[in-house]
Amino acid sequence: GTRVQYTFQYTKPWESPGLMRTNIMLDDDLVQEAFSLTGVRTKRELVHLALEELVRRHRKRDLTDLAGKIRLQDDFDYKAMRRTRHGSG
Repeated sequence: GTRVQYTFQYTKPWESPGLMRTNIMLDDDLVQEAFSLTGVRTKRELVHLALEELVRRHRKRDLTDLAGKIRLQDDFDYKAMRRTRHGSG
């Protein structure tokens, strides 16, 4: 696809700790597809969402490394825990 350079700027970075300014090259077709799939309205939101998803995926993958390495209590009710966590019980 076509590559377009986007400049992300925060007007007063000294008033927004944790934010930074950066220039990145993005595939325009990929950006447009991401907009249509996510419904976000700005490139800043889109990049933020993509970073959150990347971090979530990697954290989830790290949890799979624990498979077979931990033992739950014999009476642990994972279904009850799931209902409680999702507010359906």
